[in-house]
Amino acid sequence: MELGSDWILVSTCKYDYVLFVNIESSNSCCPIIRCSLKVLNDLTVECFDSNQRRDSSELTWLLGESNRLTRWSQLPNICTHLSNTCQTLTAIPTTDEHVNVVKDRFKQLIHVSKNDEGNDDNSQLEFRLKYMLKRLADHKTQSKTLKKLSTLTK
Repeated sequence: MELGSDWILVSTCKYDYVLFVNIESSNSCCPIIRCSLKVLNDLTVECFDSNQRRDSSELTWLLGESNRLTRWSQLPNICTHLSNTCQTLTAIPTTDEHVNVVKDRFKQLIHVSKNDEGNDDNSQLEFRLKYMLKRLADHKTQSKTLKKLSTLTK
């Protein structure tokens, strides 16, 4: 059964599923998993786009409401569908997307520092993180304002 040249079967005894991954390596210094699918031991199929789980109803046209394989010959159609519909990872993230990632990391650090009550330096760390997070939010607001001004002056 041919799944396409970009698909790799990953099978281990350690898990109760078989994993198929689609690797993108042409535009990156390291391979990236574009999309993947799991076939669980009850033949239920789970699909992923990069690291996000896709809606299980997406394959009802092929697998029915049960979302289960009835024949292994259904796999090539699923792989083709995922290859054609998964996100393009070749797009370069915008500055705003990078800023949002950094903001999310700061929020995670603030949350972790609040939960680590054994460390006396956490209140200072939390204050500094909140300050930097505020500055990032201010930067984004200033950036939007500058973009609006530049379009008005043209």
